Amino acid sequence: MNDQGRGTRGSGDSPIPRRTAARQAALYRTLLGFDSFSGRLTHLLDHESFVHYDADRTPVTDPDFIAAHEAELRTKRASAQAIADWLLEYRGISISRQQINNLRAGRRPMPRASEVNGFADYWRIDARTLDPATPAEQVAGFPDTETKLAAPDWRILELMNEIGLQSVQAREIGSALDSSSPDNKQALIEILSAISRDQKATNDD
Repeated sequence: MNDQGRGTRGSGDSPIPRRTAARQAALYRTLLGFDSFSGRLTHLLDHESFVHYDADRTPVTDPDFIAAHEAELRTKRASAQAIADWLLEYRGISISRQQINNLRAGRRPMPRASEVNGFADYWRIDARTLDPATPAEQVAGFPDTETKLAAPDWRILELMNEIGLQSVQAREIGSALDSSSPDNKQALIEILSAISRDQKATNDD
C-alpha cells in the first residue's frame, strides 16, 4: 500500500478494505451466527464486498484513508464474477460465477479447501470462520478483542494464526512490535503472507 492509502494494482492484495480490530471481531461474531456456509457466504457477498476506487481505478484498502476521503472515492460492490476473476488471477483458483452463486444458494454445501482459503484471502478473514463444522470456541478467542492493536499489528497476528502459530496472543504482538518501524512490519507481513500461500499451495497438491 502506498503513502496515499491505496492498494497496489496487480499486487495480489485483496481489494476489500482492511478492518479495524473491532470491525473484524464484529464480523466474526456475525459469521458464527450462521449455521451454514451458504449463510456466511451470503453475508459476505451482500455486506462485505464493497470496494472503494480512486480516480485511477486503483482499490483503496486503508480504512482511515477511506474515512477521510470517502466523498472522492467511487464505491462498488464486487460481483460474483469479479470475485471469481480475482481468485483466478491472484490465487490460481478456478471457480465460476455460477459456482459461487450455487454455493450461496446452498446447492453446493461446501466448497473445496482451496476455494475456502481463496475466499478467506479475498475477504480478509480467518478461513475457520467459513466452516460451520469448526467448533465456535476455536474461533471465539480469535481475535483477542480486549487488546487494541494497530492495523499492521493486527494483520501480523491474523497471518500468524493462519500459518499455525495460534498460541501467539494479541497482547504479545503489541509489545513485541512496539519499537518496529512501519517498513519492517510491512516486510514481516509480506513474509508471513508468502508462507501462508506456500502452505495453501502444498495443501492443494
